[in-house]
Amino acid sequence: MKNHSINVIIVCTKDTNNHVLTYAVKHKIDYINITKPSNELLKARDSIKHNLIESKIVFSSGWMGGIAPSLLYSTGILANEIQSVKMMIYYSTKDKAGSSSADFMANNVSNLFVFYQNNLAKKTEHFLDEEDIIFHFDNQKRKVSDFDIPDLYIFNQIEQIPNV
Repeated sequence: MKNHSINVIIVCTKDTNNHVLTYAVKHKIDYINITKPSNELLKARDSIKHNLIESKIVFSSGWMGGIAPSLLYSTGILANEIQSVKMMIYYSTKDKAGSSSADFMANNVSNLFVFYQNNLAKKTEHFLDEEDIIFHFDNQKRKVSDFDIPDLYIFNQIEQIPNV
C-alpha cells in the first residue's frame, strides 16, 4: 500500500484486529468501515482513542449500511438538537439479506447488549420490552422487541445523542 497514493480506505471485509484502521490512522488516510458489529465498534474506537487523528474516521453500521443516521439527518435536524432516538426496524426471517443477518442474530441473541439512557450505558437482553408498531410500508401491526444494532453505539458515542 505504501507504493500507491491512497486517499481513503473503505473496509468492506472483516478486520477483527483493526490492522487496517491502525494503518489508516498512522498514515493519515481517511477510513470508512461498514463491517463492524457493536462489540467490534467498541474495540475499534478504543484501539485508536489515544492516537492523534489527522484524517476522517467513519464507523458505519454494515447491518444497516449506516442508513439510520443518514435518514435522520436528511430531515435537517442536527445531532446536538436530538435528545432521543428510537429505531424500529422490520426484520423478517424470510428476508433475502443472506446468512449474515440470520447468523448475527443466532450468534448474538443470548448475549446482553448496551443501550443508552441519559448517556449511561445499560445492558439488556434481546427481545425484551415487546410493543406493537405499525410499519407504513404495508400498514400492518407487528410486534417489535429490543435488539442490538451498531447504530445504538454510533448515535450515542459518536453523534452524542443521550437516549438511544
